[in-house]
Amino acid sequence: MRGPFLLICCVLVLLEISISTASSIQLGSGNPSARTQAFETAQAATWGVAIVRVDAKDNMVGISLVGSGFFVSHRLFVTAEHVINPEPPQTPRSPRDQIRIYQTDSASSEVIFKESLRVLFADRTVDAAVLAPSTFRARKWFTPTFVRPPIGSPIGLFGYPLAEIRGTKEKPVVESPALGRAGTIAGYASEPSGVSRVLTAQTSNPGNSGGPEFMLDSGEAFSIHKAQLLTPSGKDVVGYSVGTPLLAIREILEKLEKEEKP
Repeated sequence: MRGPFLLICCVLVLLEISISTASSIQLGSGNPSARTQAFETAQAATWGVAIVRVDAKDNMVGISLVGSGFFVSHRLFVTAEHVINPEPPQTPRSPRDQIRIYQTDSASSEVIFKESLRVLFADRTVDAAVLAPSTFRARKWFTPTFVRPPIGSPIGLFGYPLAEIRGTKEKPVVESPALGRAGTIAGYASEPSGVSRVLTAQTSNPGNSGGPEFMLDSGEAFSIHKAQLLTPSGKDVVGYSVGTPLLAIREILEKLEKEEKP
């Protein structure tokens, strides 16, 4: 997250949060069947995001695991802008570098990388980006919703917060279990720039950035996860996070969906 986020008119609600691996998610109260289905969709539609570093001779010289993202159609992939364009102290993305997505196979735990994605839209102020693969088609994706869920609504977050690279530079080994988390809508706020944010009662980690925030009862994605909520002085507000509503990029998504149809 860039700079402290000023909390305005936030309404806090009671929270029940459970964390587990994607294959064993505790959903709390409500409709177990709908919530199980929502997390199953999230597991299939959410991917880790990596920047593959390439030198002037087109040789791979490194991999940076930078966050998460999700499909909202068979071709359109959404994430946070700061995920694909990291700032110092992280290494910025060069024009030669590739943005690749990956998933962990739940049966074999094998990490599967897909082709490089091209950037169709990126906005630093909104902190949202839309990308698309050239040939790959997602088998599962979220249905996006552009409504503002009521405060207290049960929601889910999914992503790759534990991603690590082991092995050697020549033979890197990616370890990246996917994790799901349940929480609630805590409130809404606006930044000085005028960008609206959704505030959620759930804790996040850096690898969750860009991942989906979705309704547990309908399974629809409504927001892009941004970061942990900060006070004006830059301290973490424990148990609360910030997201960017998909409403902020609705026109872009609708326009690109028409353009990207085969």
